[in-house]
Amino acid sequence: MREIKFRVWDEEYKEYGQPFTKFVTAEDGSEFEFVAFRFSYGIISLSDALKNPNRYITEQYTGLKDKKRTEEFPEGQEIYEGDIVKADWRVGKWEIVFSDGGFVMNIIPDAHAQIFIQNELVEIIGTIYTTHPELLSK
Repeated sequence: MREIKFRVWDEEYKEYGQPFTKFVTAEDGSEFEFVAFRFSYGIISLSDALKNPNRYITEQYTGLKDKKRTEEFPEGQEIYEGDIVKADWRVGKWEIVFSDGGFVMNIIPDAHAQIFIQNELVEIIGTIYTTHPELLSK
């Protein structure tokens, strides 16, 4: 079973929040996990981010990691919706999206081709929010 994780982009401040979890005990003694994101201006819970989709863009973890191994990411970098990748077996740049019940790669810039992700053959080169515009064009 894959790990369910999210990252959150703030459209107003143009930054990703740093995720953290906190375990909270309710009055009845039950415990639950509180997921939130730390931004430069404060903290937003995942539930608050989901309630405000015009400002906060929530991207889900695909359960896959890319092929590039570094000291920071010895097992590869986690692949999320909104990541821009290059693929060994295809020309161009691809955006990771959720479509028809699964994560796929759409060709940039016009999404006329869509294929399933092969994580050992792709490398993350940015995200649709933080990548330079020239990477998002042909």
